[in-house]
Amino acid sequence: ALHDQVIQTLDAPDPNGDFGKIVCVLKWLGAPLVPHLVAWLHLRRPLTPNLRRKVELMRRLSDSARVRLAAKSALADKGDITLARVEELSKLRVALLRDATAAAFDRALLKRRDQVTEKLQSWQSTAATAVVSYAVKRALKR
Repeated sequence: ALHDQVIQTLDAPDPNGDFGKIVCVLKWLGAPLVPHLVAWLHLRRPLTPNLRRKVELMRRLSDSARVRLAAKSALADKGDITLARVEELSKLRVALLRDATAAAFDRALLKRRDQVTEKLQSWQSTAATAVVSYAVKRALKR
């Protein structure tokens, strides 16, 4: 419940540029929020200018290496459907299931896993090459 409110706050426009307060909340919530943030960073790509500032702050200030790496990857993403991007989402999908199982089947993590699955399914028909299409099919089987 609290995780969803934090993620909704990240998605909200920030006209004052006062995202620093949210970073303090993210640090305070700590490790239980990490899988949610990582999933959010993977699902919101390519980043809008509003999100880019927030993700840059997360990349610099997060205590979690997983969040910093996901933020760095999100900042570099141009929005293309590539083999590397498919592999990232495939690994994220597996990690979310593992994290949800460890957290007694956290419904929010399972919902984020479903969002990753939907994104991969949407790419199945729009893949530019046969290699990427095959990678998407393989990722959905994991």
